Amino acid sequence: MRPEVTAILKLIAEADAVLATGHLSPAESKVLVAEARRRSVRRIIVTHPESQAVEMSVEQQLELLAPGVYFERCWIATTKQLTATRLAEVIQAVGPESTIMATDFGQARNPVPVEGLRAFIASMLDQGFSQAQVKLMVRENPAAVLGCNRRPWSTSRC
Repeated sequence: MRPEVTAILKLIAEADAVLATGHLSPAESKVLVAEARRRSVRRIIVTHPESQAVEMSVEQQLELLAPGVYFERCWIATTKQLTATRLAEVIQAVGPESTIMATDFGQARNPVPVEGLRAFIASMLDQGFSQAQVKLMVRENPAAVLGCNRRPWSTSRC
């Protein structure tokens, strides 16, 4: 671990900010997540583990699974290397409780993100996820990772 990374992790922990792994390899993510947790980083996003850039196996994801660790599942993966069925299998294996559904869309050649998210939601419902599970992955888990408290009478960052 480079000293610059440990300094950044210290700043993230002090600010109670969110760490995202980006396009790190599974081995690099394992080291980073372990060190981040050791340094009291409370919220971590493992960024699109199914993508071709990362290719993290279910077993590797399960090794990283811990309170405050979320996996960003991107619908764009179904336009490249995964089927919706396989993506659903991965979510089931690792758990909706640790999943954030996203699209990674926004490029000119892809649908707009809102349409992509609609397709992702519809597909996961078709794959057998309940409405409550989809709500968890689309709304509640992202709110938790952002530190949002949706009660209007609370002091919220959101």
